[in-house]
Amino acid sequence: MKTLYFKPVKRCGGCNHLIPSTMSECPYCKGKSFMNKAQAEVEESVNLEMPTIQFTPKQKKIALLAVVLAVLAFGIVALTQYILDSRALSKSIFEPLSEKVVAEQTKKDKNFADFYNNVEAIRETIKTPEDRQKYKDVSYKQLQEFLTYYSDKFYCDKLEKDARQRHTVEKIAPIQPKIDEITNKWEKYIEEHDVYKYIDVKVVSDGYQTVEGYWYNETKPAFYFTCQDLQGKLKDCSVSFLCFDESESSSSYYDFGPINLETIVDHQKANPLTINTSNTNFWKEFHYSPQVHSVTLKNGTIISQDDIEKVPTSVSSYLHCIDEESLTELIRDQIDPQYVTPTQYAYEAILKNLQEKDPLCYELVDRFNSSSSWQSIPKGFKTP
Repeated sequence: MKTLYFKPVKRCGGCNHLIPSTMSECPYCKGKSFMNKAQAEVEESVNLEMPTIQFTPKQKKIALLAVVLAVLAFGIVALTQYILDSRALSKSIFEPLSEKVVAEQTKKDKNFADFYNNVEAIRETIKTPEDRQKYKDVSYKQLQEFLTYYSDKFYCDKLEKDARQRHTVEKIAPIQPKIDEITNKWEKYIEEHDVYKYIDVKVVSDGYQTVEGYWYNETKPAFYFTCQDLQGKLKDCSVSFLCFDESESSSSYYDFGPINLETIVDHQKANPLTINTSNTNFWKEFHYSPQVHSVTLKNGTIISQDDIEKVPTSVSSYLHCIDEESLTELIRDQIDPQYVTPTQYAYEAILKNLQEKDPLCYELVDRFNSSSSWQSIPKGFKTP
């Protein structure tokens, strides 16, 4: 039986606080000015406190028991479902799952349908009794857990990053002094055999000249040379001039040379040469690039562009563009033919990690991906 208690109150006309109706003086403002009886009745009907409900000890026990039973029932349902799921996924991958189980698992995990499709494809590739015996203990759950690593790009990227850092420490650092020695040596050699640091020669367009012909006069492009001895050491040279159009495509028909220093000096601005063409737009369409083959210095030293060909191709490629490919070529050619690239090193580190996670699942997945040309299980890493 519920017992309800109502406490009659009234509002103080001075400070507006609610106080028991039995009090004649407001304890808040000590005032005696109250609302009139009609106002008090309205206020009392509106501002009555909520009724206080009291439960007996027995009722409290019953309510508590009901809550415990509800929680227990929910736990039993969840546990039962977990056991059923565990039993289904603990089966060997050679035991097909029912459509109902696949549908239920897919509701919980949207990727399960694709996973099961891959399992069916794997199952079709394992045909011999020996292979089935080898992989018979691989369960759905086991394979699914392995693939969370195998197909996880974030996980594999971290493995690759760590492996590349180890490669720098283990493989590059010990041979870095040798790399520097080789590159410094050939950089110095190239600088010493650079023919362009001794001479600066150009073809300068000089408009068009009318040339007297056998039958009639022709207008041809005219040009002259400018030449600078950059170090004051030049005695002679051998230079060709290659012709290119606006798109930098070679127009070898108009190439000429090689010519020596005497010819260059003879044909300066006062004594131009002409090109054998009547194209009056020639200088709008073409330009020349000098190719210095060699220079002879006043002390008799001959420096040839051919000397640069003595620079190993691997070194030349590395100095031209420093990247993993050129570094690998340099190291294998000059230092260690068995050098392993950072990419290969990281790839092998990822495979080793996955093998250690689950050797049997790794072998099974790797075998499937290697044999199937139309379907493969996604990898979180790239194959070099």
